[in-house]
Amino acid sequence: MNKGLVYFALVFGVIGLHQISFGQSSSCEKIAVFMSEVPNCQEFEYKLVFEDNFDGNELDMTKWGLPYQGVDRDFDHNLEKEWYSNTGNSPFIPLENNVQVSNGTLKIIARKEKVTGSFWNWSNIPATFDTEEFDYTSAQIYTKEKFFYGRYEVRCRLPVGQGFWPAFWSYGGPTWNEIDFFEMYGDDMNRFTCNVHYDFDGDGDSENCPFASNNVADFSQWHTISCEFGPTKIEWYIDGQKIRTLHRYSTLNGQPVQCGDNIANGTYFAEQSFPNDEMGIILNLAIQAKSNQPDESVAFPQQFEVDYVRFYERRLIECDDCIDHYTYSNTNYLPPLTRAEKYIEVAENVFLPDGLKAILSAPQVTISNSFSSGVGSELLVKNEACDIDNYEESDIVYRGNNAIEDYIIDYCKSFDYRIKIVGATEFTVNVYDLAGKLVSTKSGEINANEISVWKGNNVASGWYKVVQSLKNCSEEHSLSYNLYVFQQDCFIVEDEKPGKEQEYQLASTGDPILQTNDGIEGRNYIYPNPTKGIFNLLLKQDDHQDSEIQFRDIRGNILSPEAIQIEKTGQYTLFQIDCSNLPNGVYFVHIKGTDKKQTLKLILSHD
Repeated sequence: MNKGLVYFALVFGVIGLHQISFGQSSSCEKIAVFMSEVPNCQEFEYKLVFEDNFDGNELDMTKWGLPYQGVDRDFDHNLEKEWYSNTGNSPFIPLENNVQVSNGTLKIIARKEKVTGSFWNWSNIPATFDTEEFDYTSAQIYTKEKFFYGRYEVRCRLPVGQGFWPAFWSYGGPTWNEIDFFEMYGDDMNRFTCNVHYDFDGDGDSENCPFASNNVADFSQWHTISCEFGPTKIEWYIDGQKIRTLHRYSTLNGQPVQCGDNIANGTYFAEQSFPNDEMGIILNLAIQAKSNQPDESVAFPQQFEVDYVRFYERRLIECDDCIDHYTYSNTNYLPPLTRAEKYIEVAENVFLPDGLKAILSAPQVTISNSFSSGVGSELLVKNEACDIDNYEESDIVYRGNNAIEDYIIDYCKSFDYRIKIVGATEFTVNVYDLAGKLVSTKSGEINANEISVWKGNNVASGWYKVVQSLKNCSEEHSLSYNLYVFQQDCFIVEDEKPGKEQEYQLASTGDPILQTNDGIEGRNYIYPNPTKGIFNLLLKQDDHQDSEIQFRDIRGNILSPEAIQIEKTGQYTLFQIDCSNLPNGVYFVHIKGTDKKQTLKLILSHD
């Protein structure tokens, strides 16, 4: 998992600041947040995933869509008033009237012509179906596919004259979520404007952070305009020259906080307008309304001409990394996805259980004749190179007896400390005694669902500290917890994490199965659970209190299984309890001290 930002908004809320770029300022809405870390910087590349070079004779409608009606926004025409080509056909205007593709370019054409159009006016409550006269027709197109982090790029030239308002932008998400890569005004062709919008507070309106700069370029000529959108900043470029940088986070004195910065816990500013959702790409040529509309000197028709539109997805280069090979044998589980650089081997005695799906991706995959699968299961083999084009992110997950609650994620059997894991490609495990001395270290690649990382049969009984790191291409898990080793076995407990045991009212009658002169303190543990008959109880005690232990069935009846003390180490006492003569079912171990009590649930299954 990539390291994420941790922050909490402070109650004093929004504070207005200024975003400074190229000597110009514009009011941007920020909020004070508490931050403890920022995302790590990661090496990435841009992969071209969407492109239209407009090489045909008509707009490719598999890539692009049109509005459903001729008025797409600004229903009261305070800023713009044009009738867009649309799918609602009220009235019908041929698409080629305002959208043409020829000689390798797209032309969005604005015409001065009267149209009477009907549309839903969503600014009224309730909405009304209005009919009005329009003096201009034009077009807006949008991609049917949505995009997120990456580089958005267009090569184009723009119309000249008062009232023209061409734009290359993106919009999407459940609320207002927008980046204006550019929006220009035909009466000032040397002025570059861009903006970001996001409905941070969910009130239906957007917080925004605009920007404008004069004497940038003559946009009536061909120029390439691009915008690079990432987790912590957005950058705008014209012909490869950076024009603006908007940082998502900043210090209280306005210094940008960038990926990888080692920041102190404290209060910082975050841009409220920074987008958070996928967006579609939009090209349109609007006609401004009221005092900004074209005057009599403006010639028609005019066109917004586009050479190409491209989107390059931002992808981590490290995700191209595959391990050398995998070999599976003697297992009844395959992970959902296995990728290897050279080969994958499914060797002897591998079973894929009912209803599970597994994908094996490598240049060479071999499967033994002994492989078998259950009802509804599916094994898919992909003979393909291990590169970023066919990479699918794989999560690190624990399975089987692992990962129930409370970081009890690994297990021991006959002193063999093992990891049962899916999705990890590398591991490092260090084991320390209570004095902090390193007693074992092991690391390497993971090429099986289950690996042994420590043999604990040559150490003294007692507590040990385990520090574990698991990695794959896209994430890393680091955990530490306590390991208790005793004469016949070992098991993992988390001594400090509070449990989720349910408390029960103890009956005032009945004899306890154990009576000690020591009271209980903190958490206590039972292992194995479920059990086939004999289980262990590890009791943490305070020498200054008394305690008693009762064993009850689900109806509350007190039972008397045999219980013996195995060993005592410091504050911890290990008991072995034999309930082999009891039927399968759910039982409860009630532990009561002078002023504390605890109930542990036990599942007994002889099968």
